[in-house]
Amino acid sequence: MNGINISRRLSASFTLVLKTMLETNYTTPFCRLSLQKKQPPDSPHYTSSTFWRKFMSSDPIATWHRLVKERNTQGLDALLAEDAVFYSPVVNTPQVGKSITKQYLSAALHVFANESFHYVRELTGDRDAILEFKLELDGIAINGVDMIKWNEEGKITEFKVMLRPLKAVNLIHQKMAAMLQPGA
Repeated sequence: MNGINISRRLSASFTLVLKTMLETNYTTPFCRLSLQKKQPPDSPHYTSSTFWRKFMSSDPIATWHRLVKERNTQGLDALLAEDAVFYSPVVNTPQVGKSITKQYLSAALHVFANESFHYVRELTGDRDAILEFKLELDGIAINGVDMIKWNEEGKITEFKVMLRPLKAVNLIHQKMAAMLQPGA
């Protein structure tokens, strides 16, 4: 078999796969949005593109990045699901509920709020992301990871923080405890 025949076979196979994808709901959001004709809202085909437009406009990670940059704790209300769970690097039990999750994330935004804080890597899935960050606090170089999950409405349902080194964990424990004290 020569290269031309292989190329034709691959081209025919690709065309068949693409045609099948377009006739079903197995397309990626980008292919679906760019290749699909505009549909009226009552069309059965409207649901898929509406979902992806809604998903793209309510990207929880983009919103989180904006809140961190602005140090905006008020925006957490719209970002967190009612059943959100926060996993702290220094508390043994999960903190369950929107209110307590907001308290922990608000405290973290204040504790970590300095010019050295920045995200260095981001891995994102359909409904979860891992964000690696670095900062320096009180002379200690801190490296950490935010592991975030969200629901289909784009609201965060789980936020887990991991930190290193041990000196950083101890320092964050002190500072977060001070922020979370009643009346702080």
